[in-house]
Amino acid sequence: MVKDLPVTEEGCKKSWTLPFNEEARNLIQLLGKRGTLDILFAFCCTGAELRFGELQEMLTSTNVRGTGMSTKTLVARLRELEKQGLIKRRAYSEIPPRVEYSMMVGGQELTNSLVPLIRWIVRRSGTESQLEIVKGVREG
Repeated sequence: MVKDLPVTEEGCKKSWTLPFNEEARNLIQLLGKRGTLDILFAFCCTGAELRFGELQEMLTSTNVRGTGMSTKTLVARLRELEKQGLIKRRAYSEIPPRVEYSMMVGGQELTNSLVPLIRWIVRRSGTESQLEIVKGVREG
C-alpha cells in the first residue's frame, strides 16, 4: 500500500484506479504531453517572468538537450498550462507585441513537487552528468 494516498486497503481491493476526478486526470495527461515538463522546468530554473521569445529560444532550439520543440507545440502547451491555472499570461499593447508568462502559486507548488521526481529520473536514466543542472533548481 502506498503511503499518503487518500485510499483505504479495502478501497484498493474494489478498484485499481487512482481516486482522481476528471480535472485531476486532465492535469496528469497535460504533464505527460511533449514539452510540458520542459516549460515548467524553465520557469523553475529561472524563477522569473519569461517573455515568449525567451521561452521559445530556450525550448525550441535543438541544441538544448537535443529535443527541440516546435513553436506550435510551445503555444499549445502554454495555453493549456494557463487554462489549468499554473501559469499567467500577460500581453502588452505594444509594437512589437510583447507577451510575458509567469508561474502562478499552483504552478510553483507543482514544480516544487516535481523536482524530486526529476532528480530521481535523472539518476535512473544514467544521465547523472545532468544532475548538476537539477541540483541548482530552487525548491519550495
